[in-house]
Amino acid sequence: APETSKQKEDIIWSDFQFYAVLENGNIELKMSEESNIEVVKDTNILVEIPADIFVKEINIITLSTAESTYLMNLLSDKNKYQAVIPMPAVKGVFDLKILVVYKDGTIKEIHKNITVDPQGYIYTMSSNYFGLGKKQEVRIADAKVSLFQVNDGKPILWNSEGKQDNPVMTNQSGEYAFWVPNGEYYLIVEKLGYKTAKSENFKVDNVLVVKNIPIELKIKP
Repeated sequence: APETSKQKEDIIWSDFQFYAVLENGNIELKMSEESNIEVVKDTNILVEIPADIFVKEINIITLSTAESTYLMNLLSDKNKYQAVIPMPAVKGVFDLKILVVYKDGTIKEIHKNITVDPQGYIYTMSSNYFGLGKKQEVRIADAKVSLFQVNDGKPILWNSEGKQDNPVMTNQSGEYAFWVPNGEYYLIVEKLGYKTAKSENFKVDNVLVVKNIPIELKIKP
């Protein structure tokens, strides 16, 4: 049976659930009333709210971001309203507006920010011809990035339960990203011809791993 929720007169931001839509499943973006959404570009976000939370009858619920507006659909069998919204393809901070329009003509409007971040990337520092001039970042495609989770000081290769690959290979721009439960992690980067690199341990509190990691060429003797 569908789960029932407590009815509320006043709907707030944290009554909505947000999920990153991944190839093989979704991961919840847990947020407080104060927090905004942080995502990487070209992500799809699933938004849900229980249908029986509303005291008054609903006319429509819409979500607007950047230049588009999306209707939340009522899924009677799941007892919830749902919509999938694509995130902007460029980095920046965007307004997300939720409009709940009741049948009695009253409207509840909720505004939040969505921060669209670039993905993390792997790079090497390369000087220009003859070793003169300033070194520049050169992105590394097809580098293998492995994510390790640290629990009680013990690292294990993070298991996404089939939702995402781990390790991943960087794309043509040297980019990668992981959506993970909040916690402590580190990354190992491997690429033929380069020294293996390990990041420092870091804490994740926005379910997103997007670190920029340098790797060094192996010097031939």
